[in-house]
Amino acid sequence: MVLASLYDPRGGRILLQALPVALKNQVCQQHQPMEERQTPAPAPAAISGFVFRHALGHAGCQAELAVSQPRYSLDNRRFVMAKSGEGLPQTGVVFVFHQTGVVISGDFRGGDVRAGQLLGRFVASDHIELHFHFLSSCWTLHSGTGSGLVSGDPGKQLTLFLNWRFVSGGTGTGAASYKEV
Repeated sequence: MVLASLYDPRGGRILLQALPVALKNQVCQQHQPMEERQTPAPAPAAISGFVFRHALGHAGCQAELAVSQPRYSLDNRRFVMAKSGEGLPQTGVVFVFHQTGVVISGDFRGGDVRAGQLLGRFVASDHIELHFHFLSSCWTLHSGTGSGLVSGDPGKQLTLFLNWRFVSGGTGTGAASYKEV
């Protein structure tokens, strides 16, 4: 099962609840212009934790997370890498997070990172997903994705555990943990 979101040329985005892959592919094919139709790629596993409203005629996404408030606030918190496998800059990089509701963003720099940014969201009360990009000290642009858990006492120091993978500028996947400073 997958979540499907289609654009309806008569008036906006149609959001559909989880559909079997075969049905989703059939619906997507019917709503694409002929020149854009192609064999769809295998669909990812279903994403849990979402509630959809019918949004015909409304521009934009009307999805809401089922979790109204994350358990943790990452706003104005700073983290450094505690452990990582090969591939990510490891020493001297400081991450500064910001949060509004379920949306998280941040900047990071230091060590081998000239400048970096991340954007993500809470998908459950303690689970985040994000995209990141950074410019290395060698002027190489890297980007990737990550998902993981926030752990610890919400009023004290937190730890982030992330599974990450590069999308461009590097190769590899791995796991990393970050401690609050």
